[in-house]
Amino acid sequence: MCHDYLFSDQSYFLCTAFETCNEIAMKNYLLKPHKRQEISKGNYFLIKGGLDQCWKFIKDKNFLCIHFIYDPKTLIRNIPLGDVTDCSKVADFVFHSDISLGILTKRGNASVKSMLKAYRLETRYQDHL
Repeated sequence: MCHDYLFSDQSYFLCTAFETCNEIAMKNYLLKPHKRQEISKGNYFLIKGGLDQCWKFIKDKNFLCIHFIYDPKTLIRNIPLGDVTDCSKVADFVFHSDISLGILTKRGNASVKSMLKAYRLETRYQDHL
């Protein structure tokens, strides 16, 4: 069920992304929930369409974090869609988020095209340009 949700075209994710030259800000963001708002400067957004849409937000020296809350019945619980326009509910959800999917990228030898090929998303290359 969790796998189906993560890759569903109907799913959405509450995320943050911020520039970081090292892992310190990333670690502080994940391990200190009371500092998340400050570290991310309150920049939260939705990614709609499943994990396939996340690659657009992956940039060199940036940390992308997707937030969930543990649910014993379904494994993960997302923020209700009706709450995403309420800043205080978003901040509360992020503060209580105890499952985070984080990606920290650093420049490597692989190009965007080769990364998309590795994830079988070659058809999306033109979207990146």
